[in-house]
Amino acid sequence: MHNKNSEKPEAEIQQTVKPVTLFRAWAIVFILLILTVLAFIDRNTISLMVDPIRESFGVTDLQMSWLQGTAFALFFLLGSLPMGWIVDNHSKRWTIFLGVIIWSLATVICGLSANFTELLIARCIVGLGEAVLQPAGWSMIAKIFPKHKLSLAISVLSAGAQVGVAISYLFGGLLIAQASEITKNPLPLFGQTEPWQFVFLASGIPG
Repeated sequence: MHNKNSEKPEAEIQQTVKPVTLFRAWAIVFILLILTVLAFIDRNTISLMVDPIRESFGVTDLQMSWLQGTAFALFFLLGSLPMGWIVDNHSKRWTIFLGVIIWSLATVICGLSANFTELLIARCIVGLGEAVLQPAGWSMIAKIFPKHKLSLAISVLSAGAQVGVAISYLFGGLLIAQASEITKNPLPLFGQTEPWQFVFLASGIPG
């Protein structure tokens, strides 16, 4: 009697998540790879627009350094620990979804910023939103891949960071090349924008 009652909780604890097919597992890696590329586009394109932003807002080199790296990195770091806890205790899919929405909207807000302070706050939020992707993505991969294929999956996902860096500069360069022509006329919904603002809007909207 005692043994039967004690076996039930053990059986419940040992229950595993419904198996995921290898095809679906790699599809999830592919989706995470795309999200990684989008994250790096939103993160890095600002480095191609230093001079236009400086002209619009009259920012100093120190202020520009905050926009390019410090603000993002600080809030990415501050967000990483709580995001890790959230990933451990809540749905990874929904956590990633909310993270993508937050950093994408923040990138759009970068494009709508009217001064240095607004742009700085938006950049901080981009860092906070992107902090969720790595812990959630790696945790998800660890659960859906068998051990003998896990290293390859993580390697592919890690390579996405370098692919993201390359694409972010390529995509940003192409956008900047076209932005002056596109922004000659007011944009639907957004009105008249500077070329650098258009680049932020075009980078954030796909998310």
